[in-house]
Amino acid sequence: VVLAIDDDEQVVCLEQYRHSMGRRFVELPGGLCDSSYEAPLDVARRELREETGLVAGHWQPLSQTWPSLGMSTESVHVFLARELTAAPASDYVREHEEADIQVFRVPFMTLLDSVIDGTVGNAQLIIAVMTFQLRQLYRPSSLEPVGSLRSSGAAQ
Repeated sequence: VVLAIDDDEQVVCLEQYRHSMGRRFVELPGGLCDSSYEAPLDVARRELREETGLVAGHWQPLSQTWPSLGMSTESVHVFLARELTAAPASDYVREHEEADIQVFRVPFMTLLDSVIDGTVGNAQLIIAVMTFQLRQLYRPSSLEPVGSLRSSGAAQ
């Protein structure tokens, strides 16, 4: 999943129809690994280009989540993309659900408001927006990472 933010602090979003839900959703660019050898960042770069026609000069990992730990090994990598420019011409053709993607930009703060008021409900979009906002507000100190809580004897 890619949180692509341009120089004007606008987020590149998609709106597309999701057959399983029977309606259109606001989403961020993203997709599946085409092979077990494809690195998550390579997937993010490919999907940003295919779905939006953009490339980014700066990439930063934001988070990795496991949406359904008890049922699946699926993980979702979220990246921040900055320094956006138009991609060189490509012969990629959108098909199926992707054929109807509408690309638009929205100010980050408007998208944040939409997350907070529940207007958008896509889990990956919510995680990306909230993680980015929290990183802007919070700068880590000398605190131990959460992963070390178990070994430190913290309550379970």
